[in-house]
Amino acid sequence: MKRFYVFLTLLLAIVLLPMALDYRKTQMQVAQMLVPEPPPMAEMPDYINVLDQAPEPVMIGRHSTEPAGNDVDEISLKLDDKGLPVAWSLWLADFPDYDAAEALRNKLLEAGYRAYLDDLAAADQSLSYQVLVGPGFRPERLRELVPGLKKDFSLEPRLERYYP
Repeated sequence: MKRFYVFLTLLLAIVLLPMALDYRKTQMQVAQMLVPEPPPMAEMPDYINVLDQAPEPVMIGRHSTEPAGNDVDEISLKLDDKGLPVAWSLWLADFPDYDAAEALRNKLLEAGYRAYLDDLAAADQSLSYQVLVGPGFRPERLRELVPGLKKDFSLEPRLERYYP
């Protein structure tokens, strides 16, 4: 009987001892089963890579063949007495109604002109909305747009100083 107990003790030691020594490995396997896989990495949005791409040139008019920004490189900027660069816009029309001014601006944008609105306060504190094309640093480039604006929109543009 004593041999039986010795045999049983050795058998249990042979079976249980490796399991006891391998407890850490078993514990790690259990922990890995409990921790879910991380979600897949989302794709980076396009705006993150903006610095890697060159911006598209902005045209000041449909008849222009050069981007508006290039006129800065071709001339030396003139500064006014406040140190601001002297820039120009073409004034096209004034409207007391914002919707009418916005409609003309949208037509100009669709035709390829770089149009914008500017509000103007009158002495009686009423607002009027100016529709302008530009701005640009070379007035001669803006004057080149005048015949097309007259023909296509029946407007009488006039060159004005642009103040930011």
